[in-house]
Amino acid sequence: MSVFLLTGCRGNPSQPTPPQVPDPPKISCPAPVSAQSRDGQPTPVIYDLATATGGAPPIIVMCSPASGSVFQIGATSAECIATDQRQRIDTCLFTITLTAPPKISLTRFLAFGDSMTAGEVDAPNTVRGLAVHPELS
Repeated sequence: MSVFLLTGCRGNPSQPTPPQVPDPPKISCPAPVSAQSRDGQPTPVIYDLATATGGAPPIIVMCSPASGSVFQIGATSAECIATDQRQRIDTCLFTITLTAPPKISLTRFLAFGDSMTAGEVDAPNTVRGLAVHPELS
């Protein structure tokens, strides 16, 4: 029987270093958004994208309702979700506020005579409210 002595393998065998696991993703939502409707009707609103850091790439960021969606007058909550390759998620919320255009407080008009309908009182030698010089006619 032969005995082999290995001199190069002395000491305790070392364990392999486990791969480093990245931190879960962290998402940052855009600042609250304020927009104004031109005509008081629902209006599309475009907002900045949410950003994500950390996590195992690729990281997918989705927001609902999406930027460019049509929003009703008033405040709407939006949620953004970041999902990494390991299916870990982080969420954030922000508000989109759509306001109606300002209205004048007085909506009644009072007219005297026919100045609102004809522009001027018709007089002799006038055409459509313009005076005609006698030497030009």
